[in-house]
This record gives sequence, structure tokens and C-alpha cells, in this order.
Amino acid sequence: MSGLAEIQAPMEGLFATAQTSGIAIVVAAIGIGVIFIVAKWLWGKTKQWLKSV
Repeated sequence: MSGLAEIQAPMEGLFATAQTSGIAIVVAAIGIGVIFIVAKWLWGKTKQWLKSV
């Protein structure tokens, strides 16, 4: 069972770091999602505009 403890300790440290940096990751993911949605919407508008010209 010592192998499991060796894996578990770094994982707990990783989760502790993930809780603090996790907020930053979530904010970044939301930001990327918003940018993607806006870019997709703009691309749709641009395609419509190009068809109408």
C-alpha cells in the first residue's frame, strides 16, 4: 500500500493547487467560451454580409 500513498500525496498537493488555480482556469475557460461564441456570431454575420454584397 506504500505505492498508493506515494501517488496520493502529490495528488493532494495537486488538488490544493488546483483549488486556487482552478478559479483562474474556470475564469479563463469562460472567457475563451465567450470569445468563441462572439467570434462564431461575428463570422455568421460576416458571411451574411458577404452574401448580400
